[in-house]
Amino acid sequence: MRGFMSRFLLGFFTGVGVIAFFLILMLTISYFYFFGSEKTLPKKMILNFEFHGPIVENSNDNPFEYLGLGYVLSIRTVLESLDRAASDDRIEGIIFRTLDPELTIAQAEEIRNAVARFRQSGKFAYFYTDSFGDGGWATTPYYLASAFEQIWMQPSGALGLTGIGEELPFCKKIMDLIGVKAQFGQRKEFKSAPNMYLHESIPPAQLEMEKSLFDENYTIILNAISKDRNIDIEKLKTLIDEAPLNAPKALDEQFVHKLGYWDEFKVMVKQKNADVEWIKFADYVKSLKSPTDSKQKIAMIYGVGEIHRGRTPPFGLMPGGSVGGETVAKAIRQAVKDDEVIAIILRMDSPGGSYPASDMVWREVIRAKESKKPVIVSIASVAASGGYFMAMAADRIIANETSLTGSIGVFSGKLQFEELWNTLGVSWDVIKKGENADMWSQNKSFTDASLKKLNESLDFVYKDFTQKVGESRNIPAAKLDDVCKGRVWTGTQALQNGLIDQIGGYWDALRAAKKAAGIPVDKILKVEIYPRAKSLAERVVQYIEDIEDMTQTSKGLTSITKAGISYFSPLLEAIDRKNQKSTPSLYYEKNKPIGH
Repeated sequence: MRGFMSRFLLGFFTGVGVIAFFLILMLTISYFYFFGSEKTLPKKMILNFEFHGPIVENSNDNPFEYLGLGYVLSIRTVLESLDRAASDDRIEGIIFRTLDPELTIAQAEEIRNAVARFRQSGKFAYFYTDSFGDGGWATTPYYLASAFEQIWMQPSGALGLTGIGEELPFCKKIMDLIGVKAQFGQRKEFKSAPNMYLHESIPPAQLEMEKSLFDENYTIILNAISKDRNIDIEKLKTLIDEAPLNAPKALDEQFVHKLGYWDEFKVMVKQKNADVEWIKFADYVKSLKSPTDSKQKIAMIYGVGEIHRGRTPPFGLMPGGSVGGETVAKAIRQAVKDDEVIAIILRMDSPGGSYPASDMVWREVIRAKESKKPVIVSIASVAASGGYFMAMAADRIIANETSLTGSIGVFSGKLQFEELWNTLGVSWDVIKKGENADMWSQNKSFTDASLKKLNESLDFVYKDFTQKVGESRNIPAAKLDDVCKGRVWTGTQALQNGLIDQIGGYWDALRAAKKAAGIPVDKILKVEIYPRAKSLAERVVQYIEDIEDMTQTSKGLTSITKAGISYFSPLLEAIDRKNQKSTPSLYYEKNKPIGH
């Protein structure tokens, strides 16, 4: 009875809360749609691009972006809009103003290349910041800034170009102290995720791998800054070792072009571009329309975040995202069946996750190729372990120089607290049927039998994974183990080892998709995200269903939600019509590609 009343009260108050939230949301959206208006853009303008936080891969699943109540910056939006602006006669130039944006090195690399293409059009590109780091490191923001024609910094700022690095925790001593034991198996020595529990300091194999990654990416950053800022590379290394540098020193060493405050910077720009209006980057993005009526399109499928079994959640509210294997597999099937789709781009930004979910997607990539639909993979910041598994069977894999990929291996195990419980005076009795029924209990160590099963499982997965890598990438068996062993590679290293086919980014993936489909690379096509967007009503219902599935409750809340939705169907349908837009491929071949 007590359990029934608890579930009843939980369901009742949850239902009331959902309904109240839904009513408030509908009123807010109604006001926005009935009284909001789009900005009319002038004939001549300068784009003012201010961003201070992270840039996501895919903003389409963010509810605020979908409803038009907010603006979520995505890497694709930045890249496509910059290239569109390069060929837009209304745009005189662009200004980036940042406060040390949260960028990966690979994201900075892709934006740098887009800025280079923009500058090639003859338009100006200026960068302004009050400081590169404020008591912190800012190597990646400066790596991005170095691609601009002019860099301004506030006179009180600093240049935190201190290099790249990371700190790795190792917990074995404290675990031994409190009586927690780590029991993990790895295939093989470079599969480093469990090492923090197994070792007191970084083991030799992981140290070798990490040094290799940092050496490679550091060299890429050095070469880019040296070239763009015309600073001798040996001198650059010395200056980085002396950093952070104060503003006058940064100016003297040609890292920045001018020291000045924001108001002084604006005066300079306006003197050179009299009577040209400044427009927010977001307003420009919202104004863009598809320049083509072609029915042919490229399907864009995202694999962003940790990979898990089942469906991707309907709204991406958490940073990093998550990838449901069933959702991505279904999206590939939809794209294959759509006669208007001439090629598929799988955009990966995932460190891995569930092996069965990754294998499910791998199989759908194989089937797509068998149906003669080209599949091109574009690796963003990372496609490692299960992320690489999803990608490896594609017709062509493209990664940035600084992308991370590979990690072809597996680990599994547990933390067990038997000694800690004994110290605390807690004992656990076990009642079981089946020798390994308590294999994954964290209250006891693996038995010899269960440890044998763990190792058999790891051997099976590693053999299956590596064999499929060899088949997918046509890597001889004699070389296979050298590129696997759980080792992570940069994009440059992965190209040398045959794990990818080309250095490049999203722009290059679009060109490759057209080429693979036999379409002229200068033809402008739509790029449509798959799986096809669900209506707002369907998203809300799925969200409620997922909650009820997790809590093992009845479908009463779903019924209430559906009833409430029916009252707002005209407004919801209007929102869906507004958001059912295909984003065009905005890149033109009249500008020579930069960098790759």
